[in-house]
Amino acid sequence: MNEGYDRLAAAIRRAETLIPKTGLDRSAVFDISDLAFHSGLEESTVRRLLAGKRVPPITDFNAEVVRRIRFAHATRLKTETTEHGQQVRRLYTLPEIAAAAGMTPQWLHKLLKAPKAPNLEHSKALAVLFEVRIEFFTDPPALALALVLEERVLPDLESYQVDPVETLSRQFGLTAIAARGIDSTDGPDASRALLGLIHRLSQERRPK
Repeated sequence: MNEGYDRLAAAIRRAETLIPKTGLDRSAVFDISDLAFHSGLEESTVRRLLAGKRVPPITDFNAEVVRRIRFAHATRLKTETTEHGQQVRRLYTLPEIAAAAGMTPQWLHKLLKAPKAPNLEHSKALAVLFEVRIEFFTDPPALALALVLEERVLPDLESYQVDPVETLSRQFGLTAIAARGIDSTDGPDASRALLGLIHRLSQERRPK
């Protein structure tokens, strides 16, 4: 079974073709931590797949689904506003997750400990809570990474050639990038500097 390897190889080849046209560093485009974040894969798995190597097939489906649920829990944070008007981000509590998924905290604890994959309705609710596709929990590794490249990396590389500042600010959810003194017409060196700046800012938004 191919399980997405051909699709992944095609996406990598397309990215490799586009990267020289942008002037960006390959390591910045294939950001391991960002690809892991969006695919639900371990960073070591992402590195191996990007190198064109195969990874062991999933032999315990339930355990892998639960691992990705735990990964989503550890990396998708809840935003709250304090009484002083400040926004803070924190992990969802297990009771909050259970309530969102329509199950009891005891059942969620049992599910995570067993481990046992949730049913379809619970999986859909978890995907909504963590703002991921439901397939985030189930896709084979190569397909999971291929989808991230197709849906995020390749569109950004293609639009980057037209307007780098707009592309990067959209990619990282920042709206005041131009005010930092780097214009999209300043050339690849300035664009690389901008990418580095935005990358550092984006990392601050991730849980440690």
